[in-house]
Amino acid sequence: MGSLLHIIPIIGMMGEDPEGIVSSLGKGRTFKQVNNQVIELINAKMKEKSVSKIKRAISVSGYGEKNKDVAHELMEKVKALPCDDFVMGKPGLVDAVYCGPGAYGVSIFL
Repeated sequence: MGSLLHIIPIIGMMGEDPEGIVSSLGKGRTFKQVNNQVIELINAKMKEKSVSKIKRAISVSGYGEKNKDVAHELMEKVKALPCDDFVMGKPGLVDAVYCGPGAYGVSIFL
């Protein structure tokens, strides 16, 4: 149903659940909307935790060629945030299987 309506989910762990449960954090109809929402989520978490700088940001992309340009766009936006360390990563097999082609993401340590 989501692909029919072109709904792109934002999923993640925001660090509040001790079990590490992945939950829905938002959705968008375009990758630009999704990327902007991810940056807004990061900024909101930084404000909530009274943190002015990210300790480490790890970007993961490379689940195929699909969406490579929008993944790069998100990584550039993350790099523009105040951050001590930025690491570009590659997905593992489990990531690729569960996320599927075209998926990309970022992990933030505050």
